[in-house]
Amino acid sequence: MAPPLRIRHSYALIRGWVRDVPSPEAPIDETTLQHATGASRTEVREVLGHLTADGLLRRRQRSGTLVDSRFADFAIDLPLAYQAATTERYRQVTLHEESVPASDALVRLFGEPDEGHYLLADSRIELDGTPLAVRTSFWRGSERRRPSPAGRGDTDMARSFARTFGVPLASCDARVDALSATERFAGQLRVAPGEPLLLREAVLTGTDGVVHEVNVTFYASRRISLTVTTPYDAD
Repeated sequence: MAPPLRIRHSYALIRGWVRDVPSPEAPIDETTLQHATGASRTEVREVLGHLTADGLLRRRQRSGTLVDSRFADFAIDLPLAYQAATTERYRQVTLHEESVPASDALVRLFGEPDEGHYLLADSRIELDGTPLAVRTSFWRGSERRRPSPAGRGDTDMARSFARTFGVPLASCDARVDALSATERFAGQLRVAPGEPLLLREAVLTGTDGVVHEVNVTFYASRRISLTVTTPYDAD
């Protein structure tokens, strides 16, 4: 067994290499990883075992180790978009919709309701039929629901936001917390109770200074990776 420090170094390099594989179900070649990362064969095999346990890879008889097609990647900051190359594999299923009265919590998020109520929708996001997340979304009562980019040609959330609400998207303030799956959420996401989930709360504000949408999403953490893109001004 390789020293723990070497494994940690190799894990960091090999995980990044695997994440950049252009297509799902792509086979992983141990010799290529050795040359690309400088890791020994023992280190490569140990790391591949860790990545398989993480859910990023899976082993198939006669095919070797493959990138798991059920593993998804969601950006949590601007630019926020589904990957165009795999959009047709995503599906967002609406589970429930209703109009809800103004509560103190919603007023704190949106400001005073223009219609005396808000709109709520519960949905499930799937990749190739496997649940990735369950989401609750809120909108102002006078506005229509923004359609999900999942399964649509429009993969850019900023463009979808502008077309739905009539103003450009100015900010997406997101917060991510880790928590354990309750029995109810475990059933919805097809994971075991107690498995780790990621909770993402996102507040979408337009250039008019108005909050137009709030999303609360529970992700099955073993099936996804959440990424952040943060632009910096070089000046």
